[in-house]
Amino acid sequence: MRIVLATEREHAIARLQELTLAVQNLLSGTTGVPPRELRRSFLRWMAEAESLVRSAFASMEPSIAFDSSRLVALQGDRIAADQIYPVLQAEGARLIGQLEAAAHALTSPFPAPVLEQDRTIVVLDTNTLLHYRNPDQIDWQALTGASDVLLVVPLVVLDELDDKRNAKDTSLARRARNIASTIEKWTANAGAARPTELVNGVAIVVLSEEPGHRRLPNNDDEIIAVARSLADRGERVFVATADGGMRTRARVRDVSVLGLPDDHRLETPDPVEQDNVALRRQLNEMQAQRPALRVLTADGTDRVVPNPPKDVKYDDPERIVAQLAVNHPPLQASPTSAGSLVRIMASGPTPEQIERYSSERDAWLARCRVVVQRRNGFREIRAGAIELSLVVRNDGQATAGDVLVELRVHDEQYLPFRPDELAEPPLPDAPAKPTGQYDLSSLVRQQLDPTLLHIPSDSGTWSFSRDRRVARVHVPQVRHGAVDVALPGLRSYQPGDRQVGRGFLLRCQQGPDRGRQRGRHHHPADGSQRRPGRDHVV
Repeated sequence: MRIVLATEREHAIARLQELTLAVQNLLSGTTGVPPRELRRSFLRWMAEAESLVRSAFASMEPSIAFDSSRLVALQGDRIAADQIYPVLQAEGARLIGQLEAAAHALTSPFPAPVLEQDRTIVVLDTNTLLHYRNPDQIDWQALTGASDVLLVVPLVVLDELDDKRNAKDTSLARRARNIASTIEKWTANAGAARPTELVNGVAIVVLSEEPGHRRLPNNDDEIIAVARSLADRGERVFVATADGGMRTRARVRDVSVLGLPDDHRLETPDPVEQDNVALRRQLNEMQAQRPALRVLTADGTDRVVPNPPKDVKYDDPERIVAQLAVNHPPLQASPTSAGSLVRIMASGPTPEQIERYSSERDAWLARCRVVVQRRNGFREIRAGAIELSLVVRNDGQATAGDVLVELRVHDEQYLPFRPDELAEPPLPDAPAKPTGQYDLSSLVRQQLDPTLLHIPSDSGTWSFSRDRRVARVHVPQVRHGAVDVALPGLRSYQPGDRQVGRGFLLRCQQGPDRGRQRGRHHHPADGSQRRPGRDHVV
């Protein structure tokens, strides 16, 4: 856009912003306003805007068009009432765009003396400053064919250099610090937006930003917008960049691109960075010679497939107890005649013995009834349990010793058990041979609450925490490059209505360093439990 001002630049920008805000407010408050009244308000704004624009600008190319065919029809009242609102919205959006473009073209941080000279402007990209010679070591006059060149560094470029100061690439970070310091030295003694002479015919200036300026989301677009605004003022402008995306953006916005010769490019990496690369390679090689443990299923996959549902055959406690009562009838007193010592000695148990045996027999039958009920509970557990056949694999370059494999459940949807814990308890012996029993009555009464089954830790077998949320097993050694080490069998029971829970977490801990191996198991809709692909991190 080429503009010749008839008033001060700041006054013209303020008037354009006021007109833009006025029409935006007019078009946003149309709810409930009759179309004819809305048309009259818009025409009054348009007349005021046209008058202000003509008084502020001696010329403007392209001009702000207040005489489009639809506006002429609107002035002549040739627009139907039901079409007034759509026409005003369309024409208002067009005029707002033209007003904003004019204000943007006038928003230049350069004072008038800077642009009064016949100079060719080169806008420097961050890529050029980082990867090519310093600007004072480049023959800009030969590259542009101009005798007077002004190098422009947008403020967003300095911000990008600041961001690169802490880059992981030490060579790049060092270059960003050096060039930022060099630009600061060049411009330290110059006034605001005043060029600093580098060599004869070449000057450099840091482009500031107007207060309240809002940058574009993409920094490349912001740099090209600076070049475009300078070009719209009639200047000869180039963007110096070697970035392919930047060059494409510039050409789309009709901004000329200045390419730098390949022999101006800096050596990459520099000698210091080459030493750093060699040191990092040695460090990586040392770190690679470590165990890399993973917990997998026995078939080497990362999923656990639940067993198909099994039919549960329950025993009838009353029938079994009745049969035991028949097999072990109560004692009967033998009839004897008083006065005969032989008969007394040959008689059956005394009444006290019979009473004691009868009490023990009743208690034994009651215990048998509870055990049968517990058996039914364990059968239900086994029918719904998931078989966990797990192995530990070492994909690293060193043998891992003293490995602890841990399975941790996040909720009560999955409860781990060793297979031997799910064996059916035997019936207690008859009263004549009393013996201690494995008391699981509370386990049944509390829906197989696993907290009562705390098993002490023992190498080679699974041990559990008291809340049955954590299961651990010790593996003496896992050699690298060898076959997988199979872990002892484990089952996970899902009580309740068997809704899908959050799964469980598996990890390996090796020796005192306690390197960890984790894998989160989930329960997808297809009936399998999956783990994400990058769960195994030691």
